[in-house]
Amino acid sequence: MVALYYLYTPELVYVYEVVLVGVAVAVSTFVLPFLLIFILRKIKRVDSMELATADERRLPILITVVLLYVVNYKLLPYVSIGIMVCLSGMVVALIATYITLWWTKISIHAMGVAAVLTAIFLLFLKWGYPLGFVFPVLVGLFLVYDLVVMARMEMKMNTAVQVLLGTVIGAGMQVAAFYLLPY
Repeated sequence: MVALYYLYTPELVYVYEVVLVGVAVAVSTFVLPFLLIFILRKIKRVDSMELATADERRLPILITVVLLYVVNYKLLPYVSIGIMVCLSGMVVALIATYITLWWTKISIHAMGVAAVLTAIFLLFLKWGYPLGFVFPVLVGLFLVYDLVVMARMEMKMNTAVQVLLGTVIGAGMQVAAFYLLPY
């Protein structure tokens, strides 16, 4: 999402901003959570890297919320896309945590891809790109979304309800972030 933002933004951007945001988002949403899950598996706190049950997902999601908070408020306080991505990601992670505490696991993969698709669509609308330009990009993102969610369901990692719930939460939080944040 960050790469697409910087690729298509009509605004002036600086190379150090692109690098800072890219590294911060990659570290807080992939590298550190992956290492955390690896450590939790080694100390037998989780059974597998897939985090197949709602119980196994609680601690990693809560720690990811903390990581997103640190990235958002400590590392990226003046970067608008960082605020949008991290704040909405933090809210989504909190909602996912709450749902997994009381009900079922939800598809974090569907949540993430739906959030990216929605954010790119809203940014294209804001920037006034013509439909002829936006349509092929969105079709490509929809294909990625479809491949991700169908693979999750085919592998029996998520049910249709978990995918739908993840999609609604991911897209909904991006819409809320887009209209509520001062961007």
